[in-house]
Amino acid sequence: MATEGGGTPGSFTLEYKDGKPVVKMQGRLDQCWARQELKAQVTKTEHVTTITVEPALIGCEEIRFVIKNDGTGGQRQIKKGGEWMDDGFARGLTARK
Repeated sequence: MATEGGGTPGSFTLEYKDGKPVVKMQGRLDQCWARQELKAQVTKTEHVTTITVEPALIGCEEIRFVIKNDGTGGQRQIKKGGEWMDDGFARGLTARK
């Protein structure tokens, strides 16, 4: 998956290790996302794949990526007050082939 936001390109890779999903993020990262591998949860529906990433540190925002399965994009969301909300940036989320 690739994402761009705030003029800074970055990407993340979803892999499975021992049958469990992990995400590796590349780009300019703060301490919440700088670990080599982050635990993730993946859910798929007919239309979207949702990848919820566990932050590296307690107190960091919870984030998830909602990617359209047809390749037309997606959105990063953050959890605020117990609700998921779009982060407001056009990140150009697309799956790499």
